[in-house]
Amino acid sequence: MAMLNPTQFDNDSTLKKVQLYYRRGKGKFLPHLINRLQFNYLCKLYFKPKFPPHLDIEPTMLCNMKCPMCFQQHMAIPSEGFLDFELYKKIVDEGAKNHLYSIRLCHRGEPLLHPKIVDMVKYAKEKGIKEVFTLTNGMLLNEDLIRRLYAAGLDWLQLSIDGVYENYENIRQPAKFKDIYGKVKLLHKIREEEKRLRPIIWIQSIWSAVKHDPKQFIDLFSPYVDKIAFHVDFDYEHRFKRDPDFVCYRLWHRMMIMADGIVPMCNSDFLKDEIVGDVRCQTVKEVWNGEKLERIRKLNLEKRRFELMPCAKCNWGNLRENKELIINGKKQKVMTNIAPEEYKKDLQDLDITLPAHRRC
Repeated sequence: MAMLNPTQFDNDSTLKKVQLYYRRGKGKFLPHLINRLQFNYLCKLYFKPKFPPHLDIEPTMLCNMKCPMCFQQHMAIPSEGFLDFELYKKIVDEGAKNHLYSIRLCHRGEPLLHPKIVDMVKYAKEKGIKEVFTLTNGMLLNEDLIRRLYAAGLDWLQLSIDGVYENYENIRQPAKFKDIYGKVKLLHKIREEEKRLRPIIWIQSIWSAVKHDPKQFIDLFSPYVDKIAFHVDFDYEHRFKRDPDFVCYRLWHRMMIMADGIVPMCNSDFLKDEIVGDVRCQTVKEVWNGEKLERIRKLNLEKRRFELMPCAKCNWGNLRENKELIINGKKQKVMTNIAPEEYKKDLQDLDITLPAHRRC
């Protein structure tokens, strides 16, 4: 699978990628192919459809963890409660009429905390949305919830699992590794028992939590999941080189809706520094084609994105280099941020003194 997230990489074999494409696309191959062309290529040509092909919808910004590398621990984010289910239905209804392909039910908080999360999945699938998925820390998963999510038609379940054993437990407090590992196996077991093709089971970790032994992480999880991905750590101190020519293609293929109905410029605008609309009083189409988002797209194309507060703080436009490692006997390119010369010694010191989850 092509990865448009420039902070993400994987260790998948060609066979694993083909199997994932098959599992993800079966029963909807033509719409899936068209969507992948738009998602992976047309957006890089700055082709904007009349309606976003994908919506990120935030069920809640509340979370049951306080992970030290999460933006919630570095930003003063006020509580906005839960997304109103009637507002959610309004959004989905409009999307269904405009050939919306996919919905991702997550953003700043833990989506499984929403009391109607299963109903959200079910409603979108009943309305014909081709792909509905969510990202979770997994703490609330149990057999009953897993079976209900599967029955609702969930297409793709991502779990954030940073490291293994003590390293995981230091980062993902108060979770226990034995518990989350058992839940991953249970997700796979129930899918096999019910003879389901989907949901895709995908896990991801920040690279610093596994880089001391990535083989261990891959070997533990690969029998039970369809994909394992890694992320470059978020740079809250802006210590790395920025790419002045970077243009953020997310503005041409997806739109973010917060739990209160506010639409920020993108899904990295955690504090809503650039509000472009409000679906409580506007349609999705009005916001997507509105003057505010068009101005933001124009600033990106003119290489003036740093005039926008969210872009000035965002990591997606960092310059990176690939370092080659051998993982499970296979050459793997691992991404690392490029530091200015004056920071290199300082960063080496940080690498020694800070815990693993804060290293970059």
